[in-house]
Amino acid sequence: MFIDIPTSLEERVLVKSIYEDFMIDTYTFYYLLSILYIPIYLQ
Repeated sequence: MFIDIPTSLEERVLVKSIYEDFMIDTYTFYYLLSILYIPIYLQ
């Protein structure tokens, strides 16, 4: 997981930054799971 600390404490920017980080981490997790499980189902 990549954690970056926003330079601004403006609420809108902070929430957007946290949301984007969460979405990237979620999609990365699902991508890794798919890489692990797809070969199992194809056998």
